[in-house]
Amino acid sequence: MQFWPRPSTQPTAFSRAWRSPLAGLMSVFLLTPAFALSSSAASPDWDPYAPAPNPPVCSLDYILPGDIGPSIPDQATDGDFMQFAWRTFLALQAPEPGGQLSTDGDNTPQWSNWSSTSDLLNRREPGVSGSRYYPPICRFVPEYENYRVLQQVGKIDDSFLEAADGTLSADPVLDRNGNFLRFEIMLSPALYDEVIDEKLYDRRRLNARIENVNLVCGEADYTAGNPADSRIGAMVLKAAWMDASQFSQAEKAKYHTESLLVFSPSYANATGFPSCEVVDMALVGLHVARKTTQQPNWTWATWEHVDNAPDCTKQMPNGRGGPINSACPMSPSQDYNFFSQSCQDESVEGPCQSCNVAPANNTTKRADCVNPFSLGTCSDDPSIQCTTNKECRSASAGTCVDEGWCLDLPPKEISGKSRLCRQVPVESGVCSGNPGILCASDSECSAQGAGMCESNYPMANAWNAACWQAIDAAGNGRSVWANYGLLGIQWVAQKFSGCENVQDVVFPPGQNIQYSIIEQLVHLAGDGTKPDADRPVLANTAMESYERSNCTGCHAKSGLQGICSTDANQTCTIDFECPDEGLCNQVATDFMYWLKLEVGDPPAILSKGKWFKFTKSTHRSRSRNRLRMKYANRVTYVPEEFGSNDPRCLTDAEGTVKARIRFFNNDYRVDSFDLDLPCENWQKVERGGYTYRSKTGACRRVDVRMGKRVSASCSDVLTLQHFVPAGASLSSVLTLNRVRYCAEFDDFTEKHAGRRDRFKSRTGSLGEQCPVPVRLLRTGLQDLEDSESPRP
Repeated sequence: MQFWPRPSTQPTAFSRAWRSPLAGLMSVFLLTPAFALSSSAASPDWDPYAPAPNPPVCSLDYILPGDIGPSIPDQATDGDFMQFAWRTFLALQAPEPGGQLSTDGDNTPQWSNWSSTSDLLNRREPGVSGSRYYPPICRFVPEYENYRVLQQVGKIDDSFLEAADGTLSADPVLDRNGNFLRFEIMLSPALYDEVIDEKLYDRRRLNARIENVNLVCGEADYTAGNPADSRIGAMVLKAAWMDASQFSQAEKAKYHTESLLVFSPSYANATGFPSCEVVDMALVGLHVARKTTQQPNWTWATWEHVDNAPDCTKQMPNGRGGPINSACPMSPSQDYNFFSQSCQDESVEGPCQSCNVAPANNTTKRADCVNPFSLGTCSDDPSIQCTTNKECRSASAGTCVDEGWCLDLPPKEISGKSRLCRQVPVESGVCSGNPGILCASDSECSAQGAGMCESNYPMANAWNAACWQAIDAAGNGRSVWANYGLLGIQWVAQKFSGCENVQDVVFPPGQNIQYSIIEQLVHLAGDGTKPDADRPVLANTAMESYERSNCTGCHAKSGLQGICSTDANQTCTIDFECPDEGLCNQVATDFMYWLKLEVGDPPAILSKGKWFKFTKSTHRSRSRNRLRMKYANRVTYVPEEFGSNDPRCLTDAEGTVKARIRFFNNDYRVDSFDLDLPCENWQKVERGGYTYRSKTGACRRVDVRMGKRVSASCSDVLTLQHFVPAGASLSSVLTLNRVRYCAEFDDFTEKHAGRRDRFKSRTGSLGEQCPVPVRLLRTGLQDLEDSESPRP
């Protein structure tokens, strides 16, 4: 069974056999006149906002539309959104705005010149749109500045200080050759500039916001199609890349390829050293998210290469949050990227994992390639998180399991490669009266009394066929871009008043995701225990490989850490964390998960507190205080030397602050505020790590050394003079640019002796996330500078 129907104007090595998934629809399509073609910009009388023709007529006009044409929800159809998606795709693949993608091979698309989230956030001060960040090891590659860097091994991946969220799978995809897929998140120039202007890249400023983020919307009357113009609206692209170095020339000619730097950090390699090399990479998946005036909820469109994976042989089963579709074909009809012909029947042990399940971990022993930014779980009780075996033994819960993935090791011989099928079939439809029956025509359903044959993503196949035909007819049938098919596009069928942040419409506070307003709804199959149901599901095998994905619903949850309505000192991320059925009041990031997870709450190294001693003088003439503290867990990661998180000055002027430390207790409103650790006082330690020494300032000594414990000695921290009472706890957060070291010190005791008060803690707890001070969340941007200055 082939993927989407792939017509061709002439026989070529890259043609697909014509197979109609929905005979009624496609027979009409085949009888229509020749497709309208254009090899340059659209003619003046072309109306980019007219309703989409049905059957589809795809034109290579390359004008990037600013918004959907017909009004929503009164007139807009599935075809209008498919047309909007394909026009966006065709325009963005052109080398420059108003240009033309290659109809005879490959070309570098204009978005290759955009900056990624890694480029934006891994620099202490971001550059202009299009600027790059290079990890130190990559700077040894000859002419490294001629390449982009791929730094992610998943759509989310905290290994590179990228987004990490427990509700999304961070498991990698290993292709048919045993190589890890790599990923990047690209920001359009207009969005990048807005992020810079609003300083949304600054964690303290983002967390201090008291108003929702509201990014720019595309406008219907803007027709110049320049992604750098704010009138085109905010755009985000997520790209998935496959190693093409083992491709034959014939295989490579079917893909858009680029030579890119592939980076792996030291803790992700079995050698213990970082690596960076130039690799020919092939584009295998692409998400395009756009915010427009009519769709301030963003539209979410996704494309795949036609050779990624076959369709599953059954419809996805019903069940919110699961289960996955595990109906892979018994054997593949061809060598798919993520379903090799070497894969055997699932009942037989072979090189590939079970259908749509993450491949077996390739580490050889527990200590290999452990991710320092993720907690392990106890082997006998996975609900208990841990960093050492001792923590599990004390709870009689076995050992701490915290294996990572070694990027420089081959996959395991058994179950080491991915075996994926498309969880919602695209080539076939389902019967309206019984979605458990796949179909290609109405007759197949009526013969079983199961209604009509309905496409999972209406009009997607027809628009794919039309645009593939247009690309082939304009060239010689050898364009790589005719090998990428649109799976579908999600939108919200509701009218909005204008450009606004509408997350609360999709995910109202205290309620569930409003699934009924999200299009397109897919008819899922019941299993006897659960009935048939319509759900908004859209997934790309390269990026949502092991999960049920709902783009709009997932991104509607991207709120920053908030404060409970029933307890002004209680931080929260969701409502049930608040006492007395309170609501979690959060600042919404305008559907941008990367702002929430990469800026607002980036991955952190968590530790228990070992001991903390605070001494306060009560003598009027010598009112001084002093604190000393040490974390319990030994340091397993320090920022790379000369990297963006190196706290030393390097090329920056003395007085530049790249590191800070803070102590606070939200319940008792104890807060030291950020204590600056200027760059000139930091030195590199020979065995790995950094040490801070200063004769002035609040802190005299801070140590972050590999294999040692984080420690600090500070004095005259005036804001701590009203310390926590006996039995209370205290949070500590040490920040080296984006890297955070966090610990909790518990059960303080207090002792009053003469002219001194002493507070001590000799124990600590392991939190699930790095705590955030309430005072920062309450501040508001206008008061940020004052609030961050120490106060008595």
